Amino acid sequence: MKISEIIVVEGRDDTQAVKRAVECETIETHGFGFPEEMWKSLDTAYRNRGLILLTDPDHAGDLIRKKIKERYPDSREAFLPRSRAVKGRDIGVENATPAVILKAITAAGRTRCVR
Repeated sequence: MKISEIIVVEGRDDTQAVKRAVECETIETHGFGFPEEMWKSLDTAYRNRGLILLTDPDHAGDLIRKKIKERYPDSREAFLPRSRAVKGRDIGVENATPAVILKAITAAGRTRCVR
């Protein structure tokens, strides 16, 4: 499945995991820093294609999601069950299976799929 919206993730490993589940473009936040260049990329993506937020199911992920959602209120939100995003002591999108990621993205609401 190819998703036309831009999926916002936290890092490189998250991008790799999401791209195993769907064909898409991502924007990586790399934490809380949010440099001006990233905001510009998010502005363009939000205006032209829409955003789907897929952050880690932890406190840091919630803070990143909240910060982005404040600026882009019509962004869709994809949530992973914490129990499906754990590997040892690590919690993150990168630990979820493609099936779990696909389910979270499709549960975020109607996405614009490109076939």
